[in-house]
Amino acid sequence: MIKQAEQMKAADYTKTSFAAFASALTAAKEVQSSDNVSQKVVDAAKAKLVDTMNALVKVADKHALAAALADAAKLHEKDYTNDTWQNLQIAIAAAKQVLSQYESTQAEVDTATQQLRDAQAKLVKIEKAPDIEREPGGQATSAKSHASQKGQHQPKNGDEMPETGEVTNMSIGFVGTVILALIAGMMLWRKQRRA
Repeated sequence: MIKQAEQMKAADYTKTSFAAFASALTAAKEVQSSDNVSQKVVDAAKAKLVDTMNALVKVADKHALAAALADAAKLHEKDYTNDTWQNLQIAIAAAKQVLSQYESTQAEVDTATQQLRDAQAKLVKIEKAPDIEREPGGQATSAKSHASQKGQHQPKNGDEMPETGEVTNMSIGFVGTVILALIAGMMLWRKQRRA
C-alpha cells in the first residue's frame, strides 16, 4: 500500500487533498518502521492512508474554459442587445473566478465553461438601419428606393420626348415659312392685277 501511495504526484492533485494524503502517508511509514506497535495501530494507519488516497482531488483541466474566455474577449458590446450582453458578462465573471482558483474541481470548470458557451450562443445582434439618402425636397428615402424611383422616371426607348429648345426652334421655323409664303402670294397677286 505504501509503495502504491508513493507513486502519487502532488502536481496532479489539489493542494488541500494532497496535503491530507501526504500526512497520512508519513504516519503510515512511521508505523511500518516501528517494531513496538500493535496491530490496531497498524490497521488504523493503513485505513487513514486509504481514505486520504481515495479522497485525492485531481487538478482540473481548464484548457476549454480558457479557450471559451478567449473567444468571448473577441466580441464587442456595440454589436449586441443590452440584455444578452449583460448575461454574457455575468458568465464571463463566473468563468474567470473558477479559472483563477487552484482548487476548482473538474465539475466546476465544466459547468463554468458550458454556461459561458451558452451565453455566447444566446447573444442577439442589433439590427442596423438601412442607409438613408436625402432628396432635394428634404424627404428621406433609402438608397434602394431612390434607385427604383430613378428607374421609373427614365423614358423608354422610342418614347423620348423632344427637349424644350427643340420645340421652340421647330415652331419658329414653321411660322417663318408661312410668312414667306404669304408675302410671295401677295406680290404675285399684285403683278397679275397690274397686268
